[in-house]
Amino acid sequence: MLVGALGAREGAPGALILVAAPGERFERAHEEIARELLEPFAAALENDRRLRANAAVREAAQADRAALLSRLGRKELGDAIVGAEAGLAPVMERVGLVAGLDVPVLLLGETGSGKEVVARAIHTRSRRAAGRSCA
Repeated sequence: MLVGALGAREGAPGALILVAAPGERFERAHEEIARELLEPFAAALENDRRLRANAAVREAAQADRAALLSRLGRKELGDAIVGAEAGLAPVMERVGLVAGLDVPVLLLGETGSGKEVVARAIHTRSRRAAGRSCA
């Protein structure tokens, strides 16, 4: 039998255990191969641990999202733009104007100013969003 720790010596997350068939023995070459396999197997084990941790974080984020939507009394976030009825009313007027046209639109603004949100709003209100031709 060959045994090797997978990972750091202290608190290794796993072990590689190889058992020879009945009546068979491991030779020196087998021991060397087993030692060479420890690092890749340790990496695979660590990757699996990280994937499980990421899945748990993703599930928690989805639960938080569902709770927030529930508190807002909504099923989806949609493309609601905060301030669309107040301070952004002129912007939303322009969104409505260009959404009905078959023309390219260039949006300029600082990082974080909401260009992508406005672009999505234009698309949502356009005929292309429903798969209809603009011609």
